[in-house]
Amino acid sequence: MQRAYMGFFSFLKIGTDYGFVMHALLALSATHLAWLTDCPLTANMAYEHRGIALKGLHEAIGAFSRQNSDAVLAASLLLSWQATEWLVISEICMVILC
Repeated sequence: MQRAYMGFFSFLKIGTDYGFVMHALLALSATHLAWLTDCPLTANMAYEHRGIALKGLHEAIGAFSRQNSDAVLAASLLLSWQATEWLVISEICMVILC
């Protein structure tokens, strides 16, 4: 199994135990679909999942422990990728298309 898939399954495993990580995964997926399809409903769904993930991450940071540290890291990574990846990709596409 390739490393990328192993990493993805690690996020999924953590997401089964921590809802805010699952919402971060769902937000990332919906953001990707919204970008591919230019569908405003999917973009709104991504926004809602991102909000739930951020609220859960905020609460988990407030109760930070050794037990939830992997979940805090996972959600932080997933949410930070959403904040940068699609913007960079869309800017590159605009440069190529223009």
